Amino acid sequence: MTKLLAAYIGAGLVVVTLWFTLIYAPFTVQREELKNRSASSVATLDDYDQTMEELPRFLQQANNLRAFRDELNSKLYAKSDILKLFERIATDAIDYDLTLVEITPPIEELLELNPTAGNNDEPQFLNVTLNLRGQFVDFGKYLNHLESAPYFRQVSACYVRGKKLLQPDLDMSITFRALIGQMPEGV
Repeated sequence: MTKLLAAYIGAGLVVVTLWFTLIYAPFTVQREELKNRSASSVATLDDYDQTMEELPRFLQQANNLRAFRDELNSKLYAKSDILKLFERIATDAIDYDLTLVEITPPIEELLELNPTAGNNDEPQFLNVTLNLRGQFVDFGKYLNHLESAPYFRQVSACYVRGKKLLQPDLDMSITFRALIGQMPEGV
């Protein structure tokens, strides 16, 4: 009987060990993995819900920032207007057979334009210095054209430098006050 009892107890221990090893332990590991995945999914859903709750506030902030940016941009002097002015001056110089060496607006004036632009309806002006190279007659024709340009206001300084040759190329410099703004097309 003791041998039989020991055999039953041994068989029971083997069955319990097999059951624990083959069924219970993998089930426990699988249950923990499912619990971890479930917790991760719940955290992701909570994060998603929080994001969805904050979305209207975020969109409102984005719209406010966009409106603020547009307001600031409307107050800046139009850089495109200055670039169009410079492009027009360069094109005109080429049309009059002059070489445009340099266009220089004073940096201080450009910096001063930012705070004042958009604050009033008064036109904006900029002093522009052109350094040109070419023939004296071409320079005279160019000056005549420049004085009739819609952006031209007044000459501040004009210098002509050259050598005593029959047909020399002269170095010419003119500083004038220019109106910044939308120029009519085709002018």
